[in-house]
Amino acid sequence: MESLEGKLGAIKDLPTLPVVFRQVSAMIESNETDLKKIADVIMTDTALAVRILRLVNSAFYGLRNRVTSLQHAVVALGLRAVYNLMLGLTVVKMFKNGKSFHFDPEMLWMHSFGCALLSEKIALAVKYPFPDECFIAGLLHDMGRLVFDQYLHADCEEACRRSAVPGNSLMDSERTVLGFDHTQAGAWLARRMIIPDSFVSVIRYHHEPSKLPANQSAYSDIVRITATSNRICFLEKIGDSGERVYDDDPDLLNCGNLGIDVHGLAAGVAREIEQTISRWSV
Repeated sequence: MESLEGKLGAIKDLPTLPVVFRQVSAMIESNETDLKKIADVIMTDTALAVRILRLVNSAFYGLRNRVTSLQHAVVALGLRAVYNLMLGLTVVKMFKNGKSFHFDPEMLWMHSFGCALLSEKIALAVKYPFPDECFIAGLLHDMGRLVFDQYLHADCEEACRRSAVPGNSLMDSERTVLGFDHTQAGAWLARRMIIPDSFVSVIRYHHEPSKLPANQSAYSDIVRITATSNRICFLEKIGDSGERVYDDDPDLLNCGNLGIDVHGLAAGVAREIEQTISRWSV
């Protein structure tokens, strides 16, 4: 069976992050502190800049004063938050503009945004220092399934057909048909797109957080939070990722022991999700 690298590497039109994103990434890595210079780079992508300002000024961020410039946005939210916002908006647009989905697109995006909202809420509840990062992690976690459906559609369809048999998981069916699953494919593409390592780890291990390698232990909290959110979305039927069987991982974050009302959080997400999708999909 063809390897992941051979199968995905042969695809000619796989998505890449825009130049402006790579430029901002390089500036952050070089410890660039000139916020005006960073804002000027973002402004070279007018469409992305407009979408950032529109979202920053929405109720989603709840800022008291209107943000009128990219430099103001960086000051108000912080460079890290604006960077994550750029990444989320870019990836959402990238896949929303892709080919037709085998999955119900509305239900798949409801699952992704539900996981994003839940991840942020759990992060706040457990005092994880970067809840906005957990939102983006939840948004991106199933990127591999979108890759399968848009670029390996026939194999994706066969895996879905096999998973329709009671007791078969979609993830196992992906491995049977392709030799690898959506978590491996998504992580491969994320690395290729130079997406930050924390998100790559989430994409790869959100079904199996206990298998996170020791050299990625710095990302264990964000992986567990996203894994828990993904599990709650499955149980509470928030959207639909296509999965029908979910094997519990004993290393998942124990919400009950942390005093988190899982059902209450899920109910809140169900109310917020459509508005959130509309804000992020502009």
